[in-house]
Amino acid sequence: MPALLELAAVALIVLIGVAVARAAQGRMLAKARWEVVERTDPDGTLRILLTRAGQHPREVRALPPGLPTDGLDEQLAEARAEAASQRATLNAGLRRR
Repeated sequence: MPALLELAAVALIVLIGVAVARAAQGRMLAKARWEVVERTDPDGTLRILLTRAGQHPREVRALPPGLPTDGLDEQLAEARAEAASQRATLNAGLRRR
C-alpha cells in the first residue's frame, strides 16, 4: 500500500510539472512577435519570410538566383520594406488581443 501512495504522489508531481510547463509555453507563445528572416535555398533562391514561434513562416517574396547586382539590391530593398510593413501590421494585431 505505501508503494501505491508513492506512485500516486509521483504521478501528481508529474502532472503538476506538465501543467506548469504548458502554462509557461502558452505565455511565451503569447509574447512572441513576428520577425523578418532571410534564407537562401540550396539553389540560390533568396527568401524573405516572416516567422513567429508557434506559427508557420509566411513568405513575403522569393528572389531568384542569378539576378544582376543592381536588380538584386533594388528587389531586396523592396522585399525588406514590404516584410517590415507586414511585420508591423501583424504585431499591431497581436497587441489588440
